Amino acid sequence: MLFYPHTFHRHAQRFECECHPAQCCAHARIQLLLGLIALLGLMALAADIQSKDTSAVVPLLFLRMFPEWFAGFCLAAIGIGALVPAAIMSIATANLFHPQLWGEFVRTPLTPPEEARMAKLVFTRH
Repeated sequence: MLFYPHTFHRHAQRFECECHPAQCCAHARIQLLLGLIALLGLMALAADIQSKDTSAVVPLLFLRMFPEWFAGFCLAAIGIGALVPAAIMSIATANLFHPQLWGEFVRTPLTPPEEARMAKLVFTRH
């Protein structure tokens, strides 16, 4: 959720009429952390890290400037941050498959357990 705080904020607003002040403060803090993460690119420029692949600049910064254990921790965090949206999109695809595609083109009414089974099937095959 650190990389996508707006999704948490929108989800919280959906269930409550008003946004809780603590959520708004947390949202601002997360945005500040995202700004600090963006400054890592400037830090890489200052450290004179050169790479033809611009996506590799921050990982190279971690490998060059920090101890191995901390660089591994940071690289794992980057990997998890990349996998979270993929998992969310995969679950969303599985949940929308029956009502949007199967229901429109096949038009076979399914019971709720059959819908759940189909969503699991689509999720695991996606």
